[in-house]
Amino acid sequence: EPVGSQFLVETSELAVSAATVRNELHDLEEAGFLTHPHTSAGRMPTETGYQYYVTHLMKPDQIRKTVQGELAKILGNYERREQALKQVAKYLAADGHYAVIIAFGLHSTYYTGISELFSQAEFRSSVAALDVSRLFDECEDRLPRLIAELPAGETKIFIGRGNPLDRACGTVAARIGRNDVCAVVGPMRMTYSKTYPMVQYVCSILS
Repeated sequence: EPVGSQFLVETSELAVSAATVRNELHDLEEAGFLTHPHTSAGRMPTETGYQYYVTHLMKPDQIRKTVQGELAKILGNYERREQALKQVAKYLAADGHYAVIIAFGLHSTYYTGISELFSQAEFRSSVAALDVSRLFDECEDRLPRLIAELPAGETKIFIGRGNPLDRACGTVAARIGRNDVCAVVGPMRMTYSKTYPMVQYVCSILS
C-alpha cells in the first residue's frame, strides 16, 4: 500500500517533520525511485526503487537456526535429489507465500505455491492473475533465459523488466550444480532480504 510522510514519521525514529519527509519523497519520485497511484495517496517504490534497494541497501537476514535445521532435515530425508528439491520448494512457498519453480535441467519442471502467489494483493484481480498465470503455462519456454543469466552456484535477484520469467514479478533464483534451478517468484515487493539467503542456503547445501 502507498505510504505517506506522516505515517513514516509516526512509525519510525526519524527526527524530522512530516513536511521534510514529504519533500524527500517528492525528490525520490522525481528521480524515478517512487511513484504514487493517486494524487492524494502516499508513495510506493517503482521497479527502479526496488532494484536500487537490492543492489545498494539490502542487508540479507540471518537464517534462523530452526529454519536451517528444518531445511537440512528435508534435504537429508530424501535420497533422491529431485524429491528433496520438491519438498524444499513446498517449504519455501508456504514460508514466503510465493510460488516456487524447480527446473531439473531443461527437461523436467516442477512448480508449487501458485495459490500462495495469487493470494498476494497485486494478483487478486482476475486480469493480473491471468497475466501472471501465463508464466506457468510458458514456464519451459522462459526458463532458458533465466538459466542463461545464472552462473553455477550463484544466487541472483531479478526484478520487473530484468526478470526473464515475468516483468510483473520479482524472482530470487539459484543455479544448483550445473543444470538444476530453484526460483522463488513473488510480487516486486517480495521480502528479498529474507528470501535471498534462504535460496542461497539451499544452493550451498546441494551444489
